Amino acid sequence: IQAISVLVSVSKTKVITSALSRRCRSEKDQAVLRHLVSRLAKVKDPSVLKLVESLVKKGNREIRKASFKTLESLAGVFPGETARVLTRFMSNPDEDVKKMAIHSARKCPSSSITKKLMRLAEQDASISIRIAAIDSLGILAESSSKVLGFLERFGQSPRAEIRYAAV
Repeated sequence: IQAISVLVSVSKTKVITSALSRRCRSEKDQAVLRHLVSRLAKVKDPSVLKLVESLVKKGNREIRKASFKTLESLAGVFPGETARVLTRFMSNPDEDVKKMAIHSARKCPSSSITKKLMRLAEQDASISIRIAAIDSLGILAESSSKVLGFLERFGQSPRAEIRYAAV
Protein backbone atom coordinates (compact mmCIF):
# COMPACT_ATOMS: atom_id res chain seq x y z
CA ILE A 1 0.00 0.00 0.00
CA GLN A 2 2.84 2.41 0.80
CA ALA A 3 4.37 1.77 -2.62
CA ILE A 4 1.09 2.82 -4.23
CA SER A 5 1.14 6.12 -2.35
CA VAL A 6 4.73 6.79 -3.43
CA LEU A 7 3.93 5.89 -7.03
CA VAL A 8 1.07 8.37 -7.09
CA SER A 9 3.32 11.08 -5.64
CA VAL A 10 6.23 10.81 -8.08
CA SER A 11 5.19 9.24 -11.40
CA LYS A 12 3.64 10.51 -14.60
CA THR A 13 -0.13 10.23 -14.74
CA LYS A 14 -0.32 7.85 -17.73
CA VAL A 15 2.11 5.44 -16.07
CA ILE A 16 0.17 5.61 -12.80
CA THR A 17 -3.21 5.13 -14.46
CA SER A 18 -1.98 2.13 -16.39
CA ALA A 19 -0.35 0.54 -13.33
CA LEU A 20 -3.35 1.19 -11.08
CA SER A 21 -5.73 -0.14 -13.72
CA ARG A 22 -3.83 -3.43 -13.92
CA ARG A 23 -3.62 -3.64 -10.14
CA CYS A 24 -7.34 -2.91 -9.66
CA ARG A 25 -8.27 -5.66 -12.12
CA SER A 26 -6.06 -8.22 -10.39
CA GLU A 27 -6.43 -7.27 -6.71
CA LYS A 28 -8.51 -9.66 -4.60
CA ASP A 29 -8.01 -8.08 -1.15
CA GLN A 30 -10.91 -5.65 -0.70
CA ALA A 31 -9.02 -3.41 1.75
CA VAL A 32 -6.15 -2.96 -0.70
CA LEU A 33 -8.59 -2.37 -3.54
CA ARG A 34 -10.43 0.29 -1.50
CA HIS A 35 -7.08 1.99 -0.84
CA LEU A 36 -6.23 1.86 -4.54
CA VAL A 37 -9.54 3.47 -5.41
CA SER A 38 -9.03 6.24 -2.85
CA ARG A 39 -5.58 6.96 -4.29
CA LEU A 40 -7.08 7.41 -7.75
CA ALA A 41 -8.39 10.82 -6.63
CA LYS A 42 -4.78 12.02 -6.47
CA VAL A 43 -4.14 11.17 -10.11
CA LYS A 44 -4.99 14.24 -12.16
CA ASP A 45 -5.81 12.54 -15.44
CA PRO A 46 -9.26 12.17 -17.03
CA SER A 47 -8.57 8.52 -17.92
CA VAL A 48 -8.95 7.76 -14.21
CA LEU A 49 -12.69 8.41 -14.60
CA LYS A 50 -13.07 5.37 -16.86
CA LEU A 51 -11.30 3.19 -14.31
CA VAL A 52 -13.48 4.49 -11.47
CA GLU A 53 -16.59 3.98 -13.60
CA SER A 54 -15.66 0.35 -14.24
CA LEU A 55 -15.03 -0.20 -10.52
CA VAL A 56 -18.51 1.09 -9.68
CA LYS A 57 -20.00 -1.35 -12.17
CA LYS A 58 -18.02 -4.36 -10.95
CA GLY A 59 -17.32 -3.62 -7.29
CA ASN A 60 -19.15 -4.46 -4.10
CA ARG A 61 -20.83 -1.79 -1.98
CA GLU A 62 -17.61 -0.70 -0.23
CA ILE A 63 -15.72 -0.37 -3.49
CA ARG A 64 -18.63 1.59 -4.93
CA LYS A 65 -18.61 3.96 -1.95
CA ALA A 66 -14.87 4.54 -2.36
CA SER A 67 -15.32 5.03 -6.10
CA PHE A 68 -18.00 7.66 -5.61
CA LYS A 69 -15.80 9.50 -3.08
CA THR A 70 -13.11 9.53 -5.76
CA LEU A 71 -15.61 10.91 -8.27
CA GLU A 72 -16.50 13.67 -5.79
CA SER A 73 -12.82 14.59 -5.55
CA LEU A 74 -12.38 14.57 -9.32
CA ALA A 75 -15.44 16.79 -9.87
CA GLY A 76 -13.39 19.89 -9.11
CA VAL A 77 -10.65 18.91 -11.54
CA PHE A 78 -12.72 17.44 -14.39
CA PRO A 79 -16.24 18.83 -13.87
CA GLY A 80 -17.65 18.12 -17.34
CA GLU A 81 -16.33 14.57 -17.56
CA THR A 82 -17.36 13.79 -13.97
CA ALA A 83 -20.84 15.20 -14.61
CA ARG A 84 -21.28 12.83 -17.56
CA VAL A 85 -20.26 9.82 -15.45
CA LEU A 86 -22.49 10.81 -12.52
CA THR A 87 -25.45 11.52 -14.79
CA ARG A 88 -25.18 8.01 -16.24
CA PHE A 89 -25.09 6.49 -12.76
CA MET A 90 -28.13 8.55 -11.72
CA SER A 91 -30.03 6.55 -14.35
CA ASN A 92 -28.79 3.20 -13.04
CA PRO A 93 -31.55 0.72 -12.14
CA ASP A 94 -29.72 -0.18 -8.89
CA GLU A 95 -31.16 2.22 -6.30
CA ASP A 96 -28.01 2.07 -4.17
CA VAL A 97 -25.81 3.14 -7.10
CA LYS A 98 -28.31 5.85 -8.03
CA LYS A 99 -28.29 7.26 -4.48
CA MET A 100 -24.49 7.27 -4.30
CA ALA A 101 -24.33 9.13 -7.62
CA ILE A 102 -26.91 11.64 -6.43
CA HIS A 103 -24.93 12.22 -3.23
CA SER A 104 -21.67 12.66 -5.17
CA ALA A 105 -23.38 15.11 -7.53
CA ARG A 106 -23.44 17.66 -4.69
CA LYS A 107 -19.78 18.34 -5.43
CA CYS A 108 -20.29 18.78 -9.16
CA PRO A 109 -21.89 22.11 -10.06
CA SER A 110 -22.94 21.43 -13.64
CA SER A 111 -26.11 22.34 -15.50
CA SER A 112 -26.52 18.73 -16.67
CA ILE A 113 -26.30 17.52 -13.06
CA THR A 114 -28.79 20.15 -11.89
CA LYS A 115 -31.26 19.24 -14.64
CA LYS A 116 -30.96 15.52 -13.89
CA LEU A 117 -31.46 16.12 -10.14
CA MET A 118 -34.53 18.26 -10.84
CA ARG A 119 -36.00 15.51 -13.03
CA LEU A 120 -35.35 12.88 -10.36
CA ALA A 121 -36.79 15.09 -7.61
CA GLU A 122 -40.02 15.53 -9.57
CA GLN A 123 -40.50 12.22 -11.34
CA ASP A 124 -38.64 9.28 -9.83
CA ALA A 125 -40.89 6.46 -8.65
CA SER A 126 -38.85 5.94 -5.47
CA ILE A 127 -39.52 8.42 -2.69
CA SER A 128 -36.02 7.86 -1.27
CA ILE A 129 -34.45 8.80 -4.62
CA ARG A 130 -36.63 11.90 -4.80
CA ILE A 131 -35.56 12.92 -1.29
CA ALA A 132 -31.88 12.30 -2.08
CA ALA A 133 -32.19 14.47 -5.20
CA ILE A 134 -33.88 17.26 -3.23
CA ASP A 135 -31.11 17.09 -0.59
CA SER A 136 -28.42 17.40 -3.25
CA LEU A 137 -30.26 20.24 -4.93
CA GLY A 138 -30.37 21.98 -1.55
CA ILE A 139 -26.59 22.06 -1.48
CA LEU A 140 -26.39 23.24 -5.09
CA ALA A 141 -29.03 25.93 -4.36
CA GLU A 142 -26.43 28.05 -2.58
CA SER A 143 -25.13 29.09 -5.99
CA SER A 144 -28.37 29.14 -7.99
CA SER A 145 -31.55 31.13 -7.48
CA LYS A 146 -33.25 28.92 -10.10
CA VAL A 147 -32.65 25.84 -7.93
CA LEU A 148 -33.82 27.70 -4.84
CA GLY A 149 -37.12 28.57 -6.55
CA PHE A 150 -37.49 24.98 -7.69
CA LEU A 151 -37.01 23.72 -4.12
CA GLU A 152 -39.57 26.14 -2.71
CA ARG A 153 -42.26 24.30 -4.69
CA PHE A 154 -41.48 21.12 -2.73
CA GLY A 155 -42.28 22.93 0.51
CA GLN A 156 -45.94 22.67 -0.52
CA SER A 157 -45.86 18.92 -1.17
CA PRO A 158 -48.59 16.78 0.39
CA ARG A 159 -45.87 14.31 1.48
CA ALA A 160 -44.19 15.22 4.75
CA GLU A 161 -40.89 13.59 3.71
CA ILE A 162 -40.70 15.80 0.63
CA ARG A 163 -41.53 18.96 2.60
CA TYR A 164 -38.90 18.06 5.18
CA ALA A 165 -36.22 17.43 2.52
CA ALA A 166 -37.01 20.75 0.84
CA VAL A 167 -36.36 22.76 4.01
